[in-house]
Amino acid sequence: MKLRRTLPAALSIAAALPTVLVAAPAQAFAGGPIINSGVFGADLRLCLTPNGFDEGAVVTQEQCNGLTGQAWTPVLLDSGSHFNFVSAGTGKCLDVQGGRALDHSTIVVRSCNGASGQRWSLQGTPNGAAAELRSGVAGTNSHCLDLPGNTHTPHAAMQLFTCNNTVAQRWLF
Repeated sequence: MKLRRTLPAALSIAAALPTVLVAAPAQAFAGGPIINSGVFGADLRLCLTPNGFDEGAVVTQEQCNGLTGQAWTPVLLDSGSHFNFVSAGTGKCLDVQGGRALDHSTIVVRSCNGASGQRWSLQGTPNGAAAELRSGVAGTNSHCLDLPGNTHTPHAAMQLFTCNNTVAQRWLF
């Protein structure tokens, strides 16, 4: 009898806790904002945000506001280790402009079409606090979603850059 009363209470507490993705199993990430882990404090939370609804709109970091424009849903692809990240605000996928693995390539949103620039994998950190988003563009996995110069100011456009294990490439989900 005691278990019947305790289990629902434990489940409701667990449901209220924030979900943080730890490494590859995206099933643990049901969707929500993507925040650079180098930005600390409630006043400095900056979220990935499409800069408009148009095809090819640049993805920038903006003050987190809890609106659907900053929510991203991972969609598991056939390979089982790659995902599309779909913007709840636009219905479009996180994409590498130009479709090539080049440093400083701009990150945009485009209609989800199966292009390699829309394939992302998650690489966890030793402490499990954040993950890299590695691009599968052009069949590679050498480039990551990157915050240029690790800037902590709003409106910075995201880029693709060679994975280098810096905080500019660590993301909280």
